[in-house]
This record gives sequence, structure tokens and C-alpha cells, in this order.
Amino acid sequence: MYCNQVGRIACAFSSTLFMAGLLVASPQNSQPSTSTSEPETRKVQREVSHVLGRVQSYSAEVADRAATLESLARSPQISRQTHAFELNQARDRVNEMGKLFHWLRTNRHRASPWQQQAIDQVRPMFNILAGRTEKTIRLFNENRNTLFDTAYADHTTDMRVIAVRMRKTVGAYREYGEAQQKLQQLEASLLPTRE
Repeated sequence: MYCNQVGRIACAFSSTLFMAGLLVASPQNSQPSTSTSEPETRKVQREVSHVLGRVQSYSAEVADRAATLESLARSPQISRQTHAFELNQARDRVNEMGKLFHWLRTNRHRASPWQQQAIDQVRPMFNILAGRTEKTIRLFNENRNTLFDTAYADHTTDMRVIAVRMRKTVGAYREYGEAQQKLQQLEASLLPTRE
């Protein structure tokens, strides 16, 4: 069972690195030449908001898993299998976020200005989180005594701090977007109506 858990961590993490590499290598302002209709653009913007919500949720989950790993690193009686389980869960969410960021990059040109800013600000944080997660897994796999090494604990702390920052940043942008939408609705309600 132990070998399967560790093997899954090592094998599956390559997809995270691949996704992080795509994000780093992709131009930020690439825009397809096809134009879209106003209703289609609004639909995509609603989808972007939904995807950003999922990024926020996954960031919170990674932060929770990383906090658990931090705590476990201070408890010598905890098994490697417990660490492997938490690392697998964090890795899975990082991989899911990689897929979401790929979708966001593809649809960025149709996102609203605040959504584009959110994507541009959070994407580098995701790349750092993916790198830290990879390093944590590598430390776990390379050394059986790593769990109580300060480098392992430091990497789990970094994972938590970055994931919390991502969650808060996305949350602030989403609140801004909701406030902007309410303001637009209020402005529209103040316009004189034709009778």
C-alpha cells in the first residue's frame, strides 16, 4: 500500500509540472482573432467567475492539506502513509487548478477587465504553488527521514501560505466583481424610463 501511495505521488505529479510549464510559457495577452457576440461574451464571463470560484475553493483545500502536513511534520508518531495521503490530496487539487488555469488562459481575452487582472495576478502564485508542491513531494519520495526535516516542514508552510494568498486574492477580486455588478444594476435602475 505504501509503495502505491508514493508511486502515485511521483507519477501523477508530472501532469502538474506540465500544466505549470504551459502556464509559464504561454503569452499573457494572446487573443484569438475571432470575435464573439455580446451574449456569448457575458456567458463566458459568468463561466470565468465560476472557474475563479473553483480556484478559490481548491486553494482553500490545498491550504488546509498543507496545514495538516505542517502539523503532521511535528508529530513523529504519524505514519508516512498519512503524509502520503495528504500530499496526494494536495497534489490532486493542484493538478485540478492547473486544468482550470489552462481554461482561464484560453478564455482570458473574453473575460472582463477585473477577471483578466485576477487571472494575471493569481497565475504566478499558482506556478509557485505547483513548484513548492513538487519539491515537497520530491523530498518525501527521496528520503524516508524527510518528514521531520526542517526543509520538508518549510515547504509545507510555503504551500499553505501561497494557497491562502491565492484564496484571498481570488476572493477579493470576486467581491470586487460582485460589487461592480451591483453598482451597474443600481446605475441602470436610476436611468429615466420611457413611458
